[in-house]
Parts: sequence; C-alpha cells; structure tokens
Amino acid sequence: KAYTDTGLYRGLQTLRQLYERGGWTARVILDWPAFPWRGFMMDVGRTYIPLEELKQEIDLLARFKVNVFHWHLTENEAWRLESKLYPKLNDRASMTRMAGRYYTQEEARELVQYCKARRVLLIPEIDMPGHMLGALAAYPELGCTGGPYQVAEKWGVFPDILCAGNPK
Repeated sequence: KAYTDTGLYRGLQTLRQLYERGGWTARVILDWPAFPWRGFMMDVGRTYIPLEELKQEIDLLARFKVNVFHWHLTENEAWRLESKLYPKLNDRASMTRMAGRYYTQEEARELVQYCKARRVLLIPEIDMPGHMLGALAAYPELGCTGGPYQVAEKWGVFPDILCAGNPK
C-alpha cells in the first residue's frame, strides 16, 4: 500500500531491488526514506554530457530512489542552456571544453519531463553573480569593470562577477 503515486513508484523500485537480490519470500516491508531530499549533482557546465547519457543517469537515480537531480548548467568555462534572448551565451560563452555544446530549450523541457515521469525533481542551477566568466566574455557590459573578459580555461576562483548594481 502507498499513500501517493510517488510512494507506489518507489515501492516498486524496492520490490525490484529485493527481487534482484534473490527473489521474494513472504514478508512485510516497511520502507520510507531516511531523508526527504536525496540528491545528485551533475556538473555539465564544465563538461558537456549528451542528453541520452543524462537520461541513463536519471534512470539510475530513480532506481535507487534518489529524488533530486541538481543540473549545474553554467560555469566560468561554459554556458550550457540555450538562450534565444542572449544567443552569444551559446557560442562565445561555450568556447572552451566542448565548444558550442549546449542543451536546447526543447532538450531541457524533455529532460524535465523525463525526470518527472521517474519521480525525480530536476533543479537547474545557473550560478550568479559569480562563476560567470563565460557569460561575461559574451556580454562584457554586464560586468563590474566592462572587461575584457575571457572564458576560463581552467578551474579556479575569479574576481570577475556580474555587476548587481548594473541596471542591464
């Protein structure tokens, strides 16, 4: 018995796990999460991962009842989400590490629905005001100094950030 569709879905995952460990025997199973938020973070800002591989990861998360997928989409090295309003984010801001690779808006919607069907909450992350060298290289007028800015080529902490006092 389950109180929600999500509880039933996760209960089926428990039955699947028990079966794979040697089959069933008659038993009563009391199963609930020790923590309400069981998450996994994937950093595609630094390294692009194809959509089909992300779906495989989501399947594994659902199987083991991990209920939150934290999708880290931006970084100093790249901007991985399509922007029709700011198209330079998808070319200039993605010039390092798999240049020009980003997820279209349609792919993002598809992944949200894929997660939803598997009872996994997708939380996108777009870092602000820091971790923005990729965006600042594309739109230097959004920074505090006006640049010039370069897309980061290695990991690190950088002083250049979006200017919170800039009305743009």
